[in-house]
Amino acid sequence: MLRLYDKDKKALGYITKYKELKIESELSQGDKTLSFTLLEEKEILEEYYIETKTDRYVIKERNPASNAFTDYVAVLDLEELEEPLEKYEATEATLKEAADMALVGSGWRTEVDEALKEKKRNAKMVHTTILTVLKKLKAAFFCEIEFDTINRIVKFHEKIGEDRGTYFFQGLNLKSVKCTSDTYEYYTRIIPIGADGMKITEINDGKEYLENYQYSNKIRTYLWIEDSYTDMESLKEDAEKKLEDLSKPKKTYQASFFDLAKQKGFLFLGYALGDTITLSDLTAGIREKQRIVKITEYPQTPSKNTCELSNTTLTFEELQKQLQDAASIVENITTSNGTIKGSTVDKIVIGQIADFEAEVAKITSGKFEEIEADYIYIAGELGAVKASIGEIEANYLKATEADLKFATIQQLKATNATIENLTAEYGDFKAVTVEQLTATSARIESISGDLASYKQVMAEELTAAKGWMLEGSIGNAQIQNLDVNKLNAGTIDTAKIALSSPDSSMQITGNQILVNDMTDPLQPMNRVILGKYQNSSGEMEYGLLVRSEDGQTIMIDGEGVHNAGITDGAIDNNKVAENANISGKKLDIQSVVTEINEGETKISQTMIQVGDKSLDIVLSEKTQEIQETTEKINEIEAKKMYRVETVISGKQIFTDKGQAATILCKVYSWDDEITDTLDASLFFWHRVSENGEADKEWDSYHTGMKQVNITTEDVLNNASFFCEVKIEKGV
Repeated sequence: MLRLYDKDKKALGYITKYKELKIESELSQGDKTLSFTLLEEKEILEEYYIETKTDRYVIKERNPASNAFTDYVAVLDLEELEEPLEKYEATEATLKEAADMALVGSGWRTEVDEALKEKKRNAKMVHTTILTVLKKLKAAFFCEIEFDTINRIVKFHEKIGEDRGTYFFQGLNLKSVKCTSDTYEYYTRIIPIGADGMKITEINDGKEYLENYQYSNKIRTYLWIEDSYTDMESLKEDAEKKLEDLSKPKKTYQASFFDLAKQKGFLFLGYALGDTITLSDLTAGIREKQRIVKITEYPQTPSKNTCELSNTTLTFEELQKQLQDAASIVENITTSNGTIKGSTVDKIVIGQIADFEAEVAKITSGKFEEIEADYIYIAGELGAVKASIGEIEANYLKATEADLKFATIQQLKATNATIENLTAEYGDFKAVTVEQLTATSARIESISGDLASYKQVMAEELTAAKGWMLEGSIGNAQIQNLDVNKLNAGTIDTAKIALSSPDSSMQITGNQILVNDMTDPLQPMNRVILGKYQNSSGEMEYGLLVRSEDGQTIMIDGEGVHNAGITDGAIDNNKVAENANISGKKLDIQSVVTEINEGETKISQTMIQVGDKSLDIVLSEKTQEIQETTEKINEIEAKKMYRVETVISGKQIFTDKGQAATILCKVYSWDDEITDTLDASLFFWHRVSENGEADKEWDSYHTGMKQVNITTEDVLNNASFFCEVKIEKGV
């Protein structure tokens, strides 16, 4: 189910009737999009919020359709990260320090992979937003970004996903694959330049460039200027990673597949965004490692899932966008003639002003708009109107007023405290004066005083040894959560409430019992319906409908119990009526006449016995012939019958040099392929050409393998190939 909130993020309940639920996830910028078609009459407007088990979205499109249904499109809820920043600057900062500085006051926090914690970069922007800064940091630290919109956490990863050993294989879970390849951004040499024109010459054997000729020996040079790097080692390290992608053709695959992990429970075929998988399509000649850079999921129908694969992290368009972003940053601080805008200058270092020298021995009194220093020591007191600090470490902290979004405090002692929302595992209060109390669980031993002094009491469980409460003083606004065992009600309207088990595997709403089969955690199936429902013919009828595990097969409906609803062995003699009149066609006649145990009559094979008398029946020659024939057939079937089949991938006839083919040997026992059950040592390949001695030598190098690769060098003028399988050796 989808949880719904209004424009003020007030919970409105759940969306339970919808179709075509689709979730698109992209690796490059951490973006996600959710869309669906609403099938119920419910007011859902733009800027409402939708929450799944993993993400919260904000609705951006509402498109009413001609069939009275409405289509919706929602994007990740990053509104708090879209707030503007007049000025942002981080100097020699770690990724966490730089991100925390941008997130001050947003209510979000940062998590950074261990491998990224020691790197330091420079970042500086003006007239920007928090989100733009975060994506700039992603590029500067050469990492990947993920947004946890439920817990409001920005996560930076060195690399999202992993290599679980998952594969997409034609004939198993791969339905189709389309490949595009280009070298628009192909380079074999890179010249990295960091802050203040820094190059890697000193740590790279005097060379200013790095090289990678993994695809060709062609020299193509790429000038990479990134002034966020102030450390030469880091600049070289990331330049090598960048060149690894640039020095090979960029291949992108669009794959359509059967999601067997979700449909059949094959967990070893599971995958996630950013994972590295093995793509194999023998028909198309594809077998290589690829990363999943985009996933389109249909939680209600996993068979429609698709994903986009790529052997590089950034696409050509994304590289262009990074260059455009860098250019826009320069434009923010320069005029049309290339000079610096005065309004965008934060400070000028004295050493950068020609013919200016000054020595200041002592300043007794002064006012500074901004001070930048590696270390400042103040012996007296430091006063500031406003300060944005990524991290504070102090032995003693004293503040007149503090607004903290997140705080972890081992021991708290407060003279006076005003708390809007308190969640605690244990609290010991000696004296409490309460103007408004909201509690998940509260035990109050004694309440005394004038009732007028208690303006509002909100509790899920309130136990009082002594106390007074006016009749009707507790309404909807005063109740946050209420245990069912506290209710004493005559009638509960199931059309107005939804009952759910603790793990959400079963819900009761209206006249339906929804059971989640765990293949789609967002859309339960209507397993049990009591009352009005639509049958398989599309007609409405009344009764009890029970479906089996697959959610489709009907066990019980208005017509009664179906075959699927009767378990094996459930029908015994007690279940058959005296006047059942069961047709003989439904009886196993052979078992009846083989042995009749009533009285002393017995029919067994070719003899009928009544008491001590018997009648022998002589089989005709035709019957004996049939029996002999049957025995021969059984004898043949008992024997093992093998056949060998060779499959050629590639050219079957070579017409030019450099051509190649792969020949695979398959072994069948009758119609069952047993190739994988045989040891490779049983396979012997043979070549037949005009040179018998050369053929013997070729044969000696091609034993113990189930497939061989053939090139024009193996064929000479004319040759044929076959495989001999000595299967009895392994029996």
